[in-house]
Amino acid sequence: MPSVQLILLTLNCMAEIIFSAVQIGMFLFWSSPILVSAVTFWTCYSLGFELSASNVFTYLATLRNVQEPIRQISDVFGAFIEAKVSLSRIVYFLDAPELEHRQTRKASIGVEFEHSILIRSSEISWDTSAKKATLRNINLVVKPGEKVAICGEVGSGKSTLLAAILGEVPRINGIVQVHGKIAYVSQSAWIQTGTIQENILFGSVMDHVRYQETLEKCSLLKDLEMLPFHDLTQIGERGVNLSGGQKQRIQLARALYQNADVYLLDDPFSAVDAHTATSLFNEYIIGALSEKTVMLVTHQVDFLPSFNSILLMSAGKILKAAPYKELLTSCQEFQHLVNVHNDTAGCERQVEYASKRKHKSSIEEIEKVKTEYPNGTYICMAICMATLIIPTIYVTVLLQNYYFASAKELMRMNGTTKSAIASHIAESIAGALTIRAFGEEDRFFSKNLDLIDANASADFSRFSANEWLIERLEFLCAIVLSASALAISLIHFDASSSGFIGMTLSYGLSLNVFLAVSVQFQCMLENSMISVERIEQYMHIPSEAPKVIDENRPADNWPTAGKMEIHDLKVRYRPNAPLVLRGINCIIEGGYKIGIVGRTGSGKTTLISVLFRLVEPTEGRIIVDDYDICKIGLHDLRSRFGIIPQDPTVFSGSVRFNLDPLSEHTDYEIWEVLEKCQLRDAIREKLL
Repeated sequence: MPSVQLILLTLNCMAEIIFSAVQIGMFLFWSSPILVSAVTFWTCYSLGFELSASNVFTYLATLRNVQEPIRQISDVFGAFIEAKVSLSRIVYFLDAPELEHRQTRKASIGVEFEHSILIRSSEISWDTSAKKATLRNINLVVKPGEKVAICGEVGSGKSTLLAAILGEVPRINGIVQVHGKIAYVSQSAWIQTGTIQENILFGSVMDHVRYQETLEKCSLLKDLEMLPFHDLTQIGERGVNLSGGQKQRIQLARALYQNADVYLLDDPFSAVDAHTATSLFNEYIIGALSEKTVMLVTHQVDFLPSFNSILLMSAGKILKAAPYKELLTSCQEFQHLVNVHNDTAGCERQVEYASKRKHKSSIEEIEKVKTEYPNGTYICMAICMATLIIPTIYVTVLLQNYYFASAKELMRMNGTTKSAIASHIAESIAGALTIRAFGEEDRFFSKNLDLIDANASADFSRFSANEWLIERLEFLCAIVLSASALAISLIHFDASSSGFIGMTLSYGLSLNVFLAVSVQFQCMLENSMISVERIEQYMHIPSEAPKVIDENRPADNWPTAGKMEIHDLKVRYRPNAPLVLRGINCIIEGGYKIGIVGRTGSGKTTLISVLFRLVEPTEGRIIVDDYDICKIGLHDLRSRFGIIPQDPTVFSGSVRFNLDPLSEHTDYEIWEVLEKCQLRDAIREKLL
């Protein structure tokens, strides 16, 4: 922790230095006209130049006019540096090696081909500069209509093999060819913002018969019946209002609806229950894809006898490729894989039985820039100037009100359309593999351009409205200044000397600029309040419970036994939404290992979320070792519980930072954890 304090101290010192530099810069900027004028006049006086009112006030007026352009020079330099950095990033991106998926895939329309997938003596690696390729000596031939399963331990290269077939992984040498249209289902479900129907069609034309068959084959009909608008239900960003199994089955439906030639499925049944997985396998793989080429990554041994061939992978190599019976008799590694599965096979029937008994519900005024207008330098001119100033103020206010009528809405449109661009880009990056696999790059690129055009239209309209206001303010100021100069010239009085006229015009120019800039900044301030309004919306979002409740803190060693009592637990995601958990009652003794089973969308993940109070219970209580978890602080609760989420998140940084972000554990403890998770050797290999 001393290092953290040192960093904070350094940042504080840097902030003080920067703040001091900004203060000095602001002082020099605002005092520079006085300093420059004083130095200039002193120099002229020392050299014997004549200083008359005409040239003095002309010089002052000129100096004030060039002050703002000179100030903007630093902004121009800053923009130039930013442009240079952006250009270097663009060049780096454009110089990146191209993907090979277009060279990998071959057209198959009207052409007979002997194989759907051909890989010969290929070395494939995510990092082309690595000494050891990710996949080595890969030889594979898959004929049209064949079903191939890919098995192996975690990290053996199964997903990388599918990515190589898609052309997503750089090929060091060898041949990779794919004949026909490809459909791909990723291991981590990717769902785009929109309706369920849009996710399934994925740019294709609606065929109602095929669409209904797809929903049936993917076991989605029951899930759609429970949603408020069925397949037209809007899915939030990254599918946040769907369970993991529902998202995976929507992915499967998307692939099936494309009617492709080759299907690459990366462990699609891992997020669904055993009964649904069996139903999906029979209806989807064996039934709907009976005449298609299928490569399926799976850990479920029960499905393997139905495949024409099985690839057993380990450490980036294909150990053996053969039918199920041959592998079972000739490959010890495969025998070990099957035996491990058989040791736990009896549990699957219990899981399937329990899942049928579970619930079926699823499913979440601004301080204005006070512009003080001068109402005359001398009392003798007050009445004359008032006839100009009062109308000027009145017209200025009219212009402002007319401008605000549209400017605020344009600012809102600009913010909304800009958010849509950012969301679409993030979504496209997350699903880049799926988008390229389905050949939908042009559609997503076109949508991105449409969003940019919409934002550019709103931004240009906002800029045009701002320029419209500035132009009319400057025109109004020019009229007032001209009228003042004409009045001084035509009306004779004692003060009408050349010096007085020069001074009047000089200060008149400054006041005109001040008026225009003041009104402009006021308008900018009003427009910027749109952002404050949006922030204010977040301020009304209900906050989480306090981190610590002093009067109800558990002991440092809580929970000691781990006994959990759940009484009449009811949960809904929104006030008017249907209940997701309906009256859960159970007692779990300390030290017990409990499995939670049920159909996808039945509330399993919701129950875990309630234990961490990510979702607050609507009714009921959860008591852990005599403490109601809803009456203690969130820090005390969450720091004592551990969780392995369904969708894991890996933070940018080192492995150590991901394991121990607060630096509370020693190196020995971290290496011990890595060894227990069978990651020690993999991490050491990366370090070499």
